[in-house]
Order: sequence, then C-alpha cells, then structure tokens
Amino acid sequence: ENAIHNGEADPDRRMASIARRAAGVSSGVSAASQSSRRAVARVMATRRGGGAKAGDARGRGGATPATPAAAGARHRLVAASTSGRGGTEGEVEAATSESWLLRKDRTYSRFIHDDVGSQVPHWVGETLERLGSGLLWFPMTAAALALACRSERLAAAALLAKFFAGLVLDVVYVGSMKGIFRRKRPPYSSHKAYQTVIKVDSFSMPSGHTSRSVFVALFALLAARRAVHGTWAAAPICVWATATAFSRVIMGRHYLLDVAVGAAVGTLNACSLDLLLSETALRSLLQSALS
Repeated sequence: ENAIHNGEADPDRRMASIARRAAGVSSGVSAASQSSRRAVARVMATRRGGGAKAGDARGRGGATPATPAAAGARHRLVAASTSGRGGTEGEVEAATSESWLLRKDRTYSRFIHDDVGSQVPHWVGETLERLGSGLLWFPMTAAALALACRSERLAAAALLAKFFAGLVLDVVYVGSMKGIFRRKRPPYSSHKAYQTVIKVDSFSMPSGHTSRSVFVALFALLAARRAVHGTWAAAPICVWATATAFSRVIMGRHYLLDVAVGAAVGTLNACSLDLLLSETALRSLLQSALS
C-alpha cells in the first residue's frame, strides 16, 4: 500500500507502461524513412537473385554472399535512415542503378580525397587551381600576343596565336561535353570557395583544369621539340600538368573519370592543332594584317 501510495506500480504494470510507450515511439517513425527502407530492401533482394531466394537462404540459416553493390546499397540505407532524411524510391533506385564503372569511379575518387587529400596542404591544391585557371591563361596569352605583334616578332606572334586558338578550342570542347554529360560535381569537396564562371562549368565531366593543363604541357613539349634545347625544356610544365590533374581529385572538385576524360581532350586538342594549324600560315596572315 505504501508503494502504491508513493506512485510506484507493481512490476507488471510498469512493464506494460513501458511497452505502451515503446509502441507509441515506433508508430511515430516517418513515412519517408519507411519508404526508403522498403525501396532499398527490394533493390537488395533483386541484386541477390530475388526476394524468394533470399528468404529461402535465410530460412535455411545460410548467409547470402555480400556483393559490393549490395554493400553500397546497405550503406546508403543506413545513411538515409540514421540521418532522418529518408529518401524517395526514385532516389534510391537512381543511387543503386549506376554502372559498375561509375560506382568504382566514385569509390576510388572518395578514397583519394579522404586518405591522400588529408596529407596534402590546402594551399598546394588552391595554388595549382589558380595556375590552371583560364582566368590566368587567357589574359596572359592575349597580352603576350599583343606585345609580340607590336614589336613585329612574327615567329613568336604566330606561336602565341596558335596557342591562343588552342585555349579557345579547349573551352569549346569542355563546355560542350559538360553540357552533354551534365554530371554533378562530388558533394564532399572541402574547398567550398570554388566559384564557377558560367553555368555549364558547375558540371563535372570533363575536368577543364586538366584539359587545359595537359594542352599547355603538350603544346610546350611539341614547341620545345623543334627548339634547340629539345624536349627537356618542357619537363617542368609536364610535372605541373600532372600535379594539377591529380589535385582536382584530391580537392574533391572532380572524379577520376572526369580527369581522365579531361586529359584525353587536352591531348586531342594539342595534337590536332599541331597537325592542322601551320605556324607558317599564321605568320603570313599576321604579316599581311600588320603591313
């Protein structure tokens, strides 16, 4: 009687009260989280060979072998349910329907950003980013070209005009491909101050810094091959281009596949320009324009 008078119920009543409270909490789970769990469960069952087979394996006490795709889907389910954001079925299906190449690309790019990027000072990546920006190369090349034309150094002016044409073509190639692929940039970039010049530059595929730096390096390499000093004079620029390409992944600006495609675009630009645009023809054109 004293215990009841003090508000303390017997153990059975206390357990019943706790059970009612637990039922009330579980009934308050959001519909979005339940929808995301059901959607991922269906995707997981399909990837393991069907829901029925998975159920039979569990009924027999056997464990279904985990696959990388299933592990990724399970990770996304846990992230969605624990973050409280839930997620629609369409979002979950899109996350799990990526090709094998894109999934590996995301995985290894994130590994490089997290493990390697943590060992590289931020100022290194930011310096390489500024050195590879078109906001530096376009005005610098235009100023040098104007100076060469004013001093009537036709050989240097022709070379700079060819280089400036390559920079313009690089923007055309990269901008067109970004507009076609429209791949989003990595969401985990630790450098949030990155500002894009135009809307299409907000996309990720291909890497414009990589294509530009590779073009500059190969252009210098091809020009140095015809000079007295040979190809070794362009070695520092090639090192800079390589470091710039890797810095795009380390900083979280691009995925590995974006960098690889950007390097291919820069290579194609430099080689095609060297074959199709003659410096002799440019020199004649400049001479007639200046006379």
